Amino acid sequence: MTVFQIHPTLGNLSVSGVLTDERYLIVVAAYNGEASTTTVTTVYINFRPVFASSRFEATVNVSDVAVGDSIGAVSCTDKNSRDTLNGNLTLQLELLNVNSSYFSIMPNGTVVINGDPRSLLALGYSSIRGYINCTDQGEPESLSSTLMVSISLQGMLFYYTVMISCIIYVCVFYMNYVCVYLDYMNYIASSGSMNYCSCLHAYTDPISGLSRHHDQ
Repeated sequence: MTVFQIHPTLGNLSVSGVLTDERYLIVVAAYNGEASTTTVTTVYINFRPVFASSRFEATVNVSDVAVGDSIGAVSCTDKNSRDTLNGNLTLQLELLNVNSSYFSIMPNGTVVINGDPRSLLALGYSSIRGYINCTDQGEPESLSSTLMVSISLQGMLFYYTVMISCIIYVCVFYMNYVCVYLDYMNYIASSGSMNYCSCLHAYTDPISGLSRHHDQ
């Protein structure tokens, strides 16, 4: 089966079949009715990198992992030889909704943890989205493929939510306790003329969400 064809008068070379090799030697002959001449030209083919799967998904229990641990791997291949620019592949991981520094991808396709994922979960990021680019170094133009990424974080969300709520509640309680003490001191100093702190008039309970009011 012919892979290439040439225009009989213009000499334009085009693909007419399925390309399977990265280099082709083509013999071109030209005739003018009386004499002929031939030449040999080399055509190099740059194939696009291909991922072995259509998506990368991982579930991370933040209480069981540490910085440097692997959460999975991807595989990207190219029909071009590894010792050529067309077959020299690089992988890059980009995260969309969080800083990309929390995770990275190694040259062999392994995805590793770079930052503490517990801090992400504490901030409410239980699902991380992104993509992985696989790019060759082809000349004059490189080719690439993209793989979507989905990482789920589990394990400590309830703990962090309760802890943060308790800290807020204690801070509010302490602030109002200080205001009560200052009002009491004002009462003594003014011989019975109460001078309320503005923070005593109304505040919101961080646990129940109800508005609390103090009598004047």
